[in-house]
Amino acid sequence: AALGLLPIGTVNVFAMELGLPLRNLEHCWDVIQGEHTRSIDLPTANGKRFVQLAGVGLDAAIAHGFATVGRQRRGMLRYAQVTARELWAFRARPVRITLNGTSTRVVPLMVAFANGSQYGNGAFIAPGAVLDDGLLDVVAVGDRSLLAAVRQIPALFSGRVASVAGVSTQRTTRVVVEDTEPIRYHVDGEPCTGGTRLEVMIL
Repeated sequence: AALGLLPIGTVNVFAMELGLPLRNLEHCWDVIQGEHTRSIDLPTANGKRFVQLAGVGLDAAIAHGFATVGRQRRGMLRYAQVTARELWAFRARPVRITLNGTSTRVVPLMVAFANGSQYGNGAFIAPGAVLDDGLLDVVAVGDRSLLAAVRQIPALFSGRVASVAGVSTQRTTRVVVEDTEPIRYHVDGEPCTGGTRLEVMIL
Protein backbone atom coordinates (compact mmCIF):
# COMPACT_ATOMS: atom_id res chain seq x y z
CA ALA A 1 0.00 0.00 0.00
CA ALA A 2 1.16 3.54 -0.73
CA LEU A 3 0.96 6.17 2.02
CA GLY A 4 -0.53 9.54 1.12
CA LEU A 5 0.48 12.52 3.23
CA LEU A 6 -1.49 15.65 4.15
CA PRO A 7 0.74 18.17 6.02
CA ILE A 8 -1.48 19.23 8.93
CA GLY A 9 0.95 18.51 11.79
CA THR A 10 2.93 20.86 14.03
CA VAL A 11 6.08 21.08 11.89
CA ASN A 12 5.40 18.82 8.87
CA VAL A 13 9.07 17.98 8.56
CA PHE A 14 8.52 14.75 6.61
CA ALA A 15 6.36 16.64 4.11
CA MET A 16 9.18 19.20 3.78
CA GLU A 17 11.65 16.40 3.17
CA LEU A 18 9.46 15.07 0.36
CA GLY A 19 8.99 18.52 -1.18
CA LEU A 20 5.23 18.65 -0.71
CA PRO A 21 3.47 22.05 -0.88
CA LEU A 22 2.86 22.69 2.82
CA ARG A 23 0.30 25.47 2.39
CA ASN A 24 -1.73 23.89 -0.40
CA LEU A 25 -3.70 20.85 0.76
CA GLU A 26 -5.55 20.67 -2.54
CA HIS A 27 -2.24 20.25 -4.35
CA CYS A 28 -1.21 17.58 -1.82
CA TRP A 29 -4.49 15.79 -2.54
CA ASP A 30 -3.67 15.94 -6.25
CA VAL A 31 -0.31 14.32 -5.45
CA ILE A 32 -2.08 11.56 -3.51
CA GLN A 33 -4.44 10.88 -6.41
CA GLY A 34 -1.58 10.85 -8.94
CA GLU A 35 0.40 7.80 -9.92
CA HIS A 36 3.84 8.90 -8.73
CA THR A 37 5.16 7.06 -5.66
CA ARG A 38 8.56 7.06 -3.98
CA SER A 39 10.02 4.16 -2.02
CA ILE A 40 11.99 5.19 1.07
CA ASP A 41 13.93 3.43 3.81
CA LEU A 42 11.99 2.40 6.91
CA PRO A 43 14.07 2.39 10.13
CA THR A 44 13.04 1.11 13.55
CA ALA A 45 14.11 1.94 17.10
CA ASN A 46 13.52 -1.06 19.37
CA GLY A 47 10.88 -2.17 16.89
CA LYS A 48 9.10 1.21 16.68
CA ARG A 49 9.04 2.39 13.08
CA PHE A 50 9.91 5.94 12.04
CA VAL A 51 10.47 7.77 8.76
CA GLN A 52 12.43 10.92 9.59
CA LEU A 53 14.40 10.96 12.83
CA ALA A 54 14.87 9.16 16.10
CA GLY A 55 17.16 10.22 18.91
CA VAL A 56 18.40 10.01 22.48
CA GLY A 57 19.56 12.81 24.73
CA LEU A 58 18.41 16.40 24.41
CA ASP A 59 16.03 15.93 21.48
CA ALA A 60 14.38 13.02 23.30
CA ALA A 61 14.01 15.22 26.40
CA ILE A 62 12.36 17.88 24.23
CA ALA A 63 9.99 15.30 22.75
CA HIS A 64 9.02 14.09 26.22
CA GLY A 65 8.52 17.68 27.41
CA PHE A 66 6.46 18.65 24.37
CA ALA A 67 4.22 15.62 24.87
CA THR A 68 3.02 17.07 28.18
CA VAL A 69 1.68 20.16 26.40
CA GLY A 70 -2.00 19.91 25.52
CA ARG A 71 -2.61 19.61 21.78
CA GLN A 72 -4.63 22.81 21.72
CA ARG A 73 -1.59 24.68 23.07
CA ARG A 74 0.93 23.31 20.59
CA GLY A 75 2.70 25.31 17.93
CA MET A 76 6.16 26.67 17.16
CA LEU A 77 6.19 29.17 20.04
CA ARG A 78 5.36 26.42 22.54
CA TYR A 79 7.98 24.17 20.95
CA ALA A 80 10.60 26.91 21.34
CA GLN A 81 9.64 27.36 24.99
CA VAL A 82 9.93 23.62 25.70
CA THR A 83 13.29 23.51 23.90
CA ALA A 84 14.65 26.39 25.99
CA ARG A 85 13.44 24.75 29.21
CA GLU A 86 14.93 21.35 28.39
CA LEU A 87 18.21 22.88 27.19
CA TRP A 88 18.56 24.56 30.59
CA ALA A 89 17.67 21.45 32.61
CA PHE A 90 19.27 18.67 30.54
CA ARG A 91 22.17 16.68 31.99
CA ALA A 92 24.06 14.31 29.70
CA ARG A 93 24.62 10.66 30.64
CA PRO A 94 27.46 8.34 29.55
CA VAL A 95 26.37 5.70 27.04
CA ARG A 96 28.04 3.07 24.88
CA ILE A 97 27.48 3.33 21.14
CA THR A 98 28.26 0.41 18.82
CA LEU A 99 28.20 0.75 15.04
CA ASN A 100 30.25 -0.41 12.08
CA GLY A 101 32.16 -2.86 14.27
CA THR A 102 33.35 -0.25 16.79
CA SER A 103 32.12 0.29 20.35
CA THR A 104 32.72 3.68 22.00
CA ARG A 105 31.78 5.10 25.38
CA VAL A 106 30.64 8.72 25.04
CA VAL A 107 28.82 11.43 26.98
CA PRO A 108 26.54 12.97 24.33
CA LEU A 109 24.35 16.01 24.43
CA MET A 110 22.35 14.01 21.93
CA VAL A 111 22.56 11.29 19.31
CA ALA A 112 20.30 11.58 16.27
CA PHE A 113 19.47 8.65 14.00
CA ALA A 114 18.62 10.39 10.76
CA ASN A 115 16.78 8.88 7.84
CA GLY A 116 15.89 12.41 6.69
CA SER A 117 18.05 15.50 6.99
CA GLN A 118 16.19 17.93 9.24
CA TYR A 119 14.13 18.61 12.33
CA GLY A 120 12.09 21.11 10.33
CA ASN A 121 12.02 24.88 9.83
CA GLY A 122 15.48 24.76 8.31
CA ALA A 123 17.23 23.01 11.23
CA PHE A 124 19.44 20.45 9.47
CA ILE A 125 20.91 17.91 11.88
CA ALA A 126 22.10 15.60 9.08
CA PRO A 127 22.42 17.65 5.87
CA GLY A 128 23.72 14.66 3.91
CA ALA A 129 20.99 12.21 4.91
CA VAL A 130 18.89 10.74 2.09
CA LEU A 131 15.57 8.98 2.58
CA ASP A 132 16.30 6.15 0.17
CA ASP A 133 20.05 5.42 0.36
CA GLY A 134 19.70 2.36 2.61
CA LEU A 135 21.66 4.03 5.44
CA LEU A 136 21.11 5.96 8.66
CA ASP A 137 23.19 9.05 9.41
CA VAL A 138 24.14 8.76 13.09
CA VAL A 139 24.97 12.24 14.39
CA ALA A 140 26.57 12.34 17.85
CA VAL A 141 26.83 15.75 19.51
CA GLY A 142 29.19 15.73 22.48
CA ASP A 143 28.16 17.29 25.77
CA ARG A 144 28.90 21.00 26.12
CA SER A 145 27.97 23.98 28.23
CA LEU A 146 24.64 25.71 27.83
CA LEU A 147 26.38 28.81 26.47
CA ALA A 148 28.30 26.79 23.88
CA ALA A 149 25.16 24.94 22.81
CA VAL A 150 23.25 28.20 22.32
CA ARG A 151 26.12 29.76 20.38
CA GLN A 152 26.26 26.77 18.04
CA ILE A 153 22.53 26.63 17.24
CA PRO A 154 23.02 28.76 14.06
CA ALA A 155 25.10 25.91 12.61
CA LEU A 156 21.93 23.82 12.52
CA PHE A 157 20.21 26.37 10.31
CA SER A 158 23.16 26.91 7.98
CA GLY A 159 23.74 23.20 7.33
CA ARG A 160 27.18 23.34 8.96
CA VAL A 161 26.55 21.17 12.02
CA ALA A 162 29.21 18.66 10.91
CA SER A 163 31.87 21.39 11.19
CA VAL A 164 31.11 22.08 14.86
CA ALA A 165 33.71 20.78 17.32
CA GLY A 166 32.58 17.62 19.10
CA VAL A 167 30.07 16.59 16.43
CA SER A 168 30.60 13.36 14.49
CA THR A 169 28.55 11.72 11.74
CA GLN A 170 28.75 8.09 10.64
CA ARG A 171 26.59 6.11 8.24
CA THR A 172 25.37 2.64 9.06
CA THR A 173 22.50 0.20 8.74
CA ARG A 174 22.44 -0.61 12.47
CA VAL A 175 23.49 1.08 15.71
CA VAL A 176 23.13 0.06 19.36
CA VAL A 177 23.08 2.43 22.35
CA GLU A 178 23.53 1.02 25.85
CA ASP A 179 23.01 2.72 29.22
CA THR A 180 22.84 1.59 32.83
CA GLU A 181 19.36 3.11 33.18
CA PRO A 182 16.21 2.92 31.01
CA ILE A 183 16.78 4.92 27.83
CA ARG A 184 14.42 7.74 26.93
CA TYR A 185 14.24 8.23 23.18
CA HIS A 186 11.92 9.51 20.50
CA VAL A 187 10.74 8.32 17.09
CA ASP A 188 9.62 11.14 14.79
CA GLY A 189 9.03 13.29 17.87
CA GLU A 190 6.94 10.73 19.74
CA PRO A 191 8.40 10.05 23.22
CA CYS A 192 9.35 6.50 24.17
CA THR A 193 11.10 4.83 27.10
CA GLY A 194 12.72 1.42 26.78
CA GLY A 195 15.19 -0.76 28.58
CA THR A 196 18.91 -0.20 28.91
CA ARG A 197 19.56 -1.12 25.27
CA LEU A 198 18.32 0.71 22.18
CA GLU A 199 18.78 -0.85 18.74
CA VAL A 200 18.16 1.31 15.70
CA MET A 201 18.28 -0.25 12.26
CA ILE A 202 17.08 -0.05 8.67
CA LEU A 203 14.44 -2.62 7.80
